[in-house]
Amino acid sequence: MGASSLFEVVGATATGPAQADLDKCVHCGLCLNACPTYRELGVEMDSPRGRIYQMNQVANGAPITRSYRRHLDLCLACRGCETACPSGVPYGRMIEAARALLEHAAQRSLWQRAIKKLLLDKLIPSPTGLQIAGAALYAYEMSGIQTLVRVTGILKP
Repeated sequence: MGASSLFEVVGATATGPAQADLDKCVHCGLCLNACPTYRELGVEMDSPRGRIYQMNQVANGAPITRSYRRHLDLCLACRGCETACPSGVPYGRMIEAARALLEHAAQRSLWQRAIKKLLLDKLIPSPTGLQIAGAALYAYEMSGIQTLVRVTGILKP
């Protein structure tokens, strides 16, 4: 089985979750206790119900905001909410489609695109590449360069 990218799975013209999937949610709240981010943070928008509400807003023309991106990024995609849902909402499929839309809409610099391509297309699929990267990180840590970088604050934004 060959490797495929997220856009090949979801479609190159990522449109977000299907409206039929969004409409399945009746906002009953039974998913709340099954969601680890909601249990930890206690923020409605960090619950499946809140995220579905936000996905629906974006599907109806609302802009993709930094807040929307943050709430979706906090989702672990554990799909615990799916088993708790009496309406059979396919939350896993919805969060994947919403994240594909975010990725499709993201404005990335040439540097960010190059690093992402290097990491996802070259480094992660290569066992040898991962071994070399691990050895380099180990050398960085053991040589004392890591301590020097932290003390000087060179990498702080």
